[in-house]
Amino acid sequence: MSQSFLKPYRLEIRTLSPVHIGSGKKLGAIDFVLKNQNVFVIDDIKLFEWIAAQPNSEKLSLMLADTIKQGQLKPFLDQNFPSNLNEIIAYTIHSQGSPREILSFIRTESHQPYIPGSSIKGALRSAVLRGKTIADAELRELAADAIRSVAKQKASKTNSDLVEAKVFVAANVEARKRSNYDLNRLLTVRDTSAQIKLEVMKVQFLSVDRNGGLSWKQRNFSPGPISLYIEAIPKNQVWQHQIVLQTHLLNPQASKLNFAKIEDTMVFLAEYCHLTSQNLLEQEHDFYRRHRQPELAKWYENALGRLAKMDSTSFILPLGWGTGYDAKTITDLLGQQTYQLVVNAYKNTSGLGKPGRNKNAPWLGALDSPKSRKVVVYPDNTLEPLGWVEAKIVAIDQSDTDWLTMERARFANKKPSAVKTIAEDKQTDQASTDQFVQRGQAKADSSKKPNNQDPLIRSFSSLPKIGDRFEGVVFDVNSNEILLEIPGLDPDQTAYAVVARSGVPTWLRTAAGNRLTCRVTAIEKESESYWRVQCELV
Repeated sequence: MSQSFLKPYRLEIRTLSPVHIGSGKKLGAIDFVLKNQNVFVIDDIKLFEWIAAQPNSEKLSLMLADTIKQGQLKPFLDQNFPSNLNEIIAYTIHSQGSPREILSFIRTESHQPYIPGSSIKGALRSAVLRGKTIADAELRELAADAIRSVAKQKASKTNSDLVEAKVFVAANVEARKRSNYDLNRLLTVRDTSAQIKLEVMKVQFLSVDRNGGLSWKQRNFSPGPISLYIEAIPKNQVWQHQIVLQTHLLNPQASKLNFAKIEDTMVFLAEYCHLTSQNLLEQEHDFYRRHRQPELAKWYENALGRLAKMDSTSFILPLGWGTGYDAKTITDLLGQQTYQLVVNAYKNTSGLGKPGRNKNAPWLGALDSPKSRKVVVYPDNTLEPLGWVEAKIVAIDQSDTDWLTMERARFANKKPSAVKTIAEDKQTDQASTDQFVQRGQAKADSSKKPNNQDPLIRSFSSLPKIGDRFEGVVFDVNSNEILLEIPGLDPDQTAYAVVARSGVPTWLRTAAGNRLTCRVTAIEKESESYWRVQCELV
């Protein structure tokens, strides 16, 4: 390979589910016309130029102004362009529904969609930060301490810049200069020049309610779920970005930047992203399985299977709008107590994990924070999550061993260790490890947590123990007790759970099929192989 200080690579990307990178603009009824499931987006300049060229331009201008005042463009176009809109459109895009408004994809001045290198770089940075946090107990403790310190002072900032600096800035510099010393300076990501195909897709919102159920969000006094339409890249679309590693900044001449001290973070960028992939995919699989959404749970199960077959230079990355809070933060990795502190102490997260984002509502807990998911709903009512891509880093010059491969060998002792899967952890009896892997709880908090903050047990293969927490499904209610199925155990053959009605708030719905989170307080034997498990609500 050339000894150039600039090491070029190619980031190959394939969409696993639809991706939306927004322009910040919303197209309304005066911006487009829908015909035969195609959206014709009007180019204002072309429309005004066409009107100006007509002999009755003044009349047309008045007609256009009237229709725009009424909040629509279609009547004007139907009258003047009965068949051909090509003279005045910016672009045409196929629609999978009948939108009234559309969130537009980012485009060039010539209306061509593209993927900014900055979006890719931001997604990589978030993934590396999360991967480092997963792999480094000391970093988790630092982040948790920073949050507790700021919350104590009742300050508005979360100290997130301090935590990021621990990962990306090796030099000891004041905060305002950190961007100059940030490891991201080593990495340049070019915008894609590929032709990107888009479609208009419908997005709806699944949200956990007070009863632990997962349902479609609805507007008050409006029938049906809330729907948004977006311009999105469909699944199975492929493109690539050129990425350049500026390795001259690692040389002694640039020693003031101290990048050599944290070079291994850049060298193992793909490996840290791979850790993040596993953690987030498992989390989402667990969320949908618990909330009985088998179609979406299966999607994540398949994605995890795909990830397991990848080498260390490949990973699955959340990208764009709709990927959720955890894809951009590390709060959930810091323990339940720290997470709850963030929810209670900071204005921007005060409604996180609370029904209706009501800060006074009971917190649903770390497992259901955030409680909502954006989901693509296809015309045949099949569902997919938003914003997942498969990525692989490939050396452009294959004539010699590439720089990353050589550096990985040099830093082999600093390669991030793999995290156990959920399935592997269920076979162990290490509560702190199980808690961290399943929901990223930090060791820093585990010793301080009261019993009602222990991790929920998803499924039992044997009788529960006193103190175990789980979500039971109501199957009967009598005057004194609520009877629950214990996950994994047959309520007719093995065991069932009971909660005293006196311990259940009156607002909590206890109809059959609803779910209650409870903790085991006693176990009674009713027959040789049949048990009654006494619980309390938590």
